[in-house]
Amino acid sequence: MGLLTLLLAFVFFAGIAMTVNEGLWSNTITVFIILIAALIAIPWGYIAGVAIIDAVQPSAENAWAFTFAAVWGVFALSAIVMRTIADKSSRVRLRFIPQLDKIGGILIGLVVATMYTSFVAATLWYWPISAGVWKIAEASDFQKTAMMRATAPIHTAVTKFHGREMADIVQHKN
Repeated sequence: MGLLTLLLAFVFFAGIAMTVNEGLWSNTITVFIILIAALIAIPWGYIAGVAIIDAVQPSAENAWAFTFAAVWGVFALSAIVMRTIADKSSRVRLRFIPQLDKIGGILIGLVVATMYTSFVAATLWYWPISAGVWKIAEASDFQKTAMMRATAPIHTAVTKFHGREMADIVQHKN
């Protein structure tokens, strides 16, 4: 579990590194793309994963991997489509005062990194951890707290947008 915390830290800092030079406008669009793609990917990826599991019929201990991969596939596809649409429809960037653009871009870049890290943590929590492949009970209190805090933004968005039932279904609490 220690490596999982390290992975989340790496994802967060990689997200910051990739967005720090982007402007306020680009990072704001990216936040919405990540949020909407996550809200699309979790239910539709889950449905696709269940369909794949029914078709392939893998062993019970490996079934979670098909749903996990389907969710990430739907996330990637929806994010690419939305990014392409956003880039084509907004050829001219919105101009801000240079100082606001730089500082705002960095601050919204932190939000981008947080949302992406939250999606990574949520998908890890919903599938490999809920399936028992990765044992959360073996983690230290710090690691459990870090994982729960990292999961919170996307989990809250899924719960508010799709309802408590969807969050319970994808966490195998049905």
